[in-house]
Amino acid sequence: MGKFIDLSSQRFGRLLVIDRNGTDKFGHATFLCKCDCGNEKTVDSHSLRQCLIQSCGCLQAEKGPDAIKARQEIKNGIKPSYFQTDKPQSNNRSGIRGVTQYKKNGKIKYRAQLTVNGTVYQKSGFTSLEAATECREQLVEKYLPKD
Repeated sequence: MGKFIDLSSQRFGRLLVIDRNGTDKFGHATFLCKCDCGNEKTVDSHSLRQCLIQSCGCLQAEKGPDAIKARQEIKNGIKPSYFQTDKPQSNNRSGIRGVTQYKKNGKIKYRAQLTVNGTVYQKSGFTSLEAATECREQLVEKYLPKD
C-alpha cells in the first residue's frame, strides 16, 4: 500500500478538500470536499489527484449541454464527423472506409457497412473487395443526403 498523502486544504478544480473521511473499496483515501457552488461531495484521492472529478457535478451541468450540442450538431441529419475524412480506421484490413474483411469457414469475405445516426446498414458475404466497395458506394448514395 502506498504512502498516505494528506490533501486537506488543497484545491482541485472547483473542489476544496475539507477533511479525510474514510477509505473506498479500492483502498483509496476519501475526502469530504466543498464545491464552489456550496455543495459537499465525498471524493476518493485517486479521482482528485488525477483530475477525474473537479466539481460536485455543477461543472458538467454548466458545460455539458453546449458541449454535447457542439459535438452532435447535425448537418442534413448526418453528424459532421462523417464528412471530415474518407480515411478508414487504423484497424481496417481492407484499406477502404466502411468495408471490412473477415474470415468465414477459412475463406476471406468482405462486408460493406454504413452507419447513419446510429442505424447500421450493411451487406455481408462478398468474395471480392471490388464488389464490397461498390456496395458501400451504393449505401452511401442511398442513405446519405446530397449537399
